[in-house]
Parts: sequence; C-alpha cells; structure tokens
Amino acid sequence: MAENRSTTETMVLLAIGGVVGAALGILFAPAPGKETRENVGNWLKDQKEKGEDMWKEGAEKLAAKKEQVKAAYAAGRESYLSNSEKS
Repeated sequence: MAENRSTTETMVLLAIGGVVGAALGILFAPAPGKETRENVGNWLKDQKEKGEDMWKEGAEKLAAKKEQVKAAYAAGRESYLSNSEKS
C-alpha cells in the first residue's frame, strides 16, 4: 500500500533529492575547479531566487486564504446573530 504524504513533505523530499543530485553531479563533473565553483555559485543564486519566489507565492496564497476565512467567519457570525435575535 502506498503511503500518503503531504505536499510539504513531498516538496522537502524533492528538494533534498535535488540537492543530493546536484552535489553528485558537481563532484563527478569533468570541469576545472574555478569553473565548478562558478557553476555552484550560479546554481545557488538561482535556487535562492526560486525559493524567494516560492515564499512570496506562498505568502500571497496564505493572505488570500486568511481573507477568505475572515469573510466566512463574519458571514457566519452575522447569520448566527440575526437568527438568534429572531428566536
């Protein structure tokens, strides 16, 4: 039977696999040290930018959900109060 994993857990495992794969690729790459260091630096910069983009996107989604929950709470509270006044 397959395990059910959360999206976060899957993303973390995917990131770890990517880092391990990149490290192995760099270790076994037939490039000079200076070129390899430049490649690693560029790769790290790209990953940082991707991470920042993902963080920003997640924060935006969280803010949208927060507003959605606040609106639902307000509507539910208003409905409750109006129904309790009628009783």
